[in-house]
Amino acid sequence: VLLGLTDEDLELGLGINSPMHRRKLRLAIEDYREAENGRGLSKAADMDHHWVSKTWLSDVGLPQYSQVFHNQLVDGRVLNSITRRDLEAIFNITNKFH
Repeated sequence: VLLGLTDEDLELGLGINSPMHRRKLRLAIEDYREAENGRGLSKAADMDHHWVSKTWLSDVGLPQYSQVFHNQLVDGRVLNSITRRDLEAIFNITNKFH
């Protein structure tokens, strides 16, 4: 049922205003649906938003983005889906080397 909801439904009905939070919910639901089909959860499911924002960003030399990734609840699933447009528009990361 939740996967059938539009972004407007998620925003107005459930109060999920952030595009990243809506994406996180959709990706988690899809992952659990696939797990029920015998595939198991993706390895990305093991990486929560605390690990991504604190450990991973520090390990790749970008700790200055820790707070914005934490605020956007970027976990392993979301991290794998981030585009260049997302980095610029949502995370305000414009340095192409980052």
